Amino acid sequence: MVNQIGVDLSTKIKEEVQPQSPLDPISPWPPPLPLETAKDEELSSKEIYGLIAVLGTYLAFGIYLIWALCPPTWLDAIGWTWYPSR
Repeated sequence: MVNQIGVDLSTKIKEEVQPQSPLDPISPWPPPLPLETAKDEELSSKEIYGLIAVLGTYLAFGIYLIWALCPPTWLDAIGWTWYPSR
């Protein structure tokens, strides 16, 4: 398609139109690559505290399951003598 000035509009339109994200029609798809990679960066304090929180939660849940599912005689056998009543 050529306009009155002689510029090919089909190539102009193809250059401006980019595929769009299915969730956000304004952002380009696929997203542009990050300028810096995270390979050389150290872990932030938020990531370390988050990891400790997740691991602590799993540990507490495991201890809770042992307390809830094992009979008291098994707990006494492994040396766990003090525990709250069920």
